[in-house]
Amino acid sequence: MRIGIIVDHPKRDLDGIIMLSHELTSRGHTAFIIPNYEQATDIPLLDLDIIVVNFARPANLELVKGYVKQNIKVVVMDTEAGIMTEQGGNSPNQLSQYVKDSDYSELLSGYIFWGSKLYSVFKDNNVLPDSKLFLTGLPRFDFTSAQWRKLLTHNRNNYILVNCNFQIANPRFMSSADSEIETLVQAGWDKEYSEQLYKDFLITMRQVTKITGRLAKDFPEEIFLVRPHPFEDTEYYRKEFETYNNIVVDAEGSVLNVINNSKCIIHLNCGTSVEAVMLEKLPISLEVFNTPLMNQLSKLPSKVSFPVENYEQLQKTLMNLEKTTSEFDFNEVYNSEIKQWFHLNDGRSAKRIVDRLESMEEEMGSISGVVWSLKASREKARFIQIAQSMLGNILGSKVSSRIRAYFQSSRKDKLIEVGAVAARMVEICSVANSNKVPCVEHSKHPMHGVKLSSIKISYK
Repeated sequence: MRIGIIVDHPKRDLDGIIMLSHELTSRGHTAFIIPNYEQATDIPLLDLDIIVVNFARPANLELVKGYVKQNIKVVVMDTEAGIMTEQGGNSPNQLSQYVKDSDYSELLSGYIFWGSKLYSVFKDNNVLPDSKLFLTGLPRFDFTSAQWRKLLTHNRNNYILVNCNFQIANPRFMSSADSEIETLVQAGWDKEYSEQLYKDFLITMRQVTKITGRLAKDFPEEIFLVRPHPFEDTEYYRKEFETYNNIVVDAEGSVLNVINNSKCIIHLNCGTSVEAVMLEKLPISLEVFNTPLMNQLSKLPSKVSFPVENYEQLQKTLMNLEKTTSEFDFNEVYNSEIKQWFHLNDGRSAKRIVDRLESMEEEMGSISGVVWSLKASREKARFIQIAQSMLGNILGSKVSSRIRAYFQSSRKDKLIEVGAVAARMVEICSVANSNKVPCVEHSKHPMHGVKLSSIKISYK
């Protein structure tokens, strides 16, 4: 089979998708890693049997309709559905209800679940037939298992990691507070609730910033690595900590690598507390600054972390970090709180996904092509979408994507380099004791051979 997988956030998701591609190619399939912004142009040119999309939301509904009309089976591997909110569009009940009530219920051939909690909600609400519900786990967390953890290297180690999660108050891609609040309202939250949530985030961000500076002064022998959320403006933290010699602000690389090489993580309501438990690094939650509204947004990070209620307790925890870590029951926390959301931490999620994809093998054969590519994979594409797809067809989407990234700096983080994919594939094959490494190369336009952004992985 020829299976495409869409990547929206390479820093977060690319490693897991390379892992999934490794499993596909090891069984004789051809995998395509497709950048999110180039999917509409590239997918019709790749002759796919299955496309694995990164979510099922209003934003990509027309694209999914186009893929189904091209006779491509569509499977959702929702990269946003791990730690879900208690309310709003990303809560289990509202997400399942949206998929059920929208056209997605007729369009999708499969839905991949991180854990049993969301799977059960979809099942109980009869969103899709049971045969289309795939409880597998997510491939990017395969790296936290004992087999794959050795690949989580970093250029630093033995630092105290401060993971920030204040994108609502410190947005990277929004121009104002009003814009961020409006985004929350569009996602299904009440406006008054959204306005108060923004205020809470702003206050707690400043509190966490202040306490990090205080820690750096009280523990001058320690290095503190401050990592902003991918959707946060890094410059805020750079300015706040520019006078500190032992604070490093660094948002680069995969968060799994950063956690794995740390002593512990300090956070407030941050989902990376889950990865910390998986990697047996103590997650320390600054409950002293938590608010009822923020905690209600997602309760899991607080539940899985070691709580500190004042600065003196935080100091004592860091002074006795080795002892506190040894007494923290990582297995119990995982089994009691995390497993229902993230499934089995056994390094085999990619294998389970491919098992399910292979069960869909019959009745394949797409009817894609250049015409669909020029239409940006939509029945009624806007002029700008058609113009972008035409440019991608003429120059190749590899070139056109880099032209757009030159003028839109926010797109630079979404570019995927074939060399980086090839290097990671070599490492995965080495740990898996594979005798051969698949070929990793840019896909090419079927008519005139110019390079596409999508990366093809196969054994020739």
